[in-house]
Amino acid sequence: MSTEIAVRLEGVTKRSGPVTALDGAGLRLRRGETVALLGPNGAGKSTTVGILLGLLRPDAGRVQVFGGSPHEATAAGRVGRPPAWTCRPAGRSGGACAGWPTPPSR
Repeated sequence: MSTEIAVRLEGVTKRSGPVTALDGAGLRLRRGETVALLGPNGAGKSTTVGILLGLLRPDAGRVQVFGGSPHEATAAGRVGRPPAWTCRPAGRSGGACAGWPTPPSR
């Protein structure tokens, strides 16, 4: 496994009004590592992913994805779905991505 740090969060804080979604969060992932973010509702999982994808900006702290900002990594195609996968938006028939496993029927 590579020793290159792919994701680095240091002291990341994100607030929305009186709610603190992240309070000094830290995370380091090496290239090739797989991680699951687990926790109860309101623990900051979605906020963390949003910050890593550049969809949200932290109020404090440092975030790097492949040595640059999350926005740079996403714009360069280093983060997100592989370009070979084609997706159609969710609608009445549901969304789908070629190359992704089909979700089980309910």
